[in-house]
Amino acid sequence: MNRVSQFELKVPCDLRYTSVIEGFIDLLPLGDAGLNAAEVSYIKSVLNEAFVNVIRHTPEAKQADGVLVRFDLDELSLMIDLTDHGKGICLNELYPPYLDEMVGNSYPLIQTIDGTVMAEVKDNRTACLFFENTDIDSLERADMMAKAREGGMGISIITKTMDRVEYFYSESNENHLRIYKTFKN
Repeated sequence: MNRVSQFELKVPCDLRYTSVIEGFIDLLPLGDAGLNAAEVSYIKSVLNEAFVNVIRHTPEAKQADGVLVRFDLDELSLMIDLTDHGKGICLNELYPPYLDEMVGNSYPLIQTIDGTVMAEVKDNRTACLFFENTDIDSLERADMMAKAREGGMGISIITKTMDRVEYFYSESNENHLRIYKTFKN
């Protein structure tokens, strides 16, 4: 059985703290899990994108609560959980908890040039995020530009590169973005 180490860091909901979070990753024993410097840098980039998304989507009144970042690490995997008190992920024009009739359905979250970030509602409080590719070779340049919009690249990068991405809305009205990565041994 793998021993899980847990690490936590709470920071203000402020972009000036991205470097603090990235620096905290350097303190984690990721080398013990077999990650090289390039892979650690990659994890920093993903975490940076997730943290920026949390800040952008947390109303100013809730920013005082800060962001809790928890890392669960063992020799086979890493789970990063970012917890905030924002509105949550809006699906089909509804914020969580989601309606019963939404369970089992997938909804587009963000459209990018090369595809769509989708959210499959697992239950009233949980959605799994994934990326659905678009064949960009078949698109005209005008169609590509029409699909492009400001924002959305962060969650697109996260869903494309990590093994699993979940959003969970807790009963205490906290949003959890959970990002999972399995290591190759």
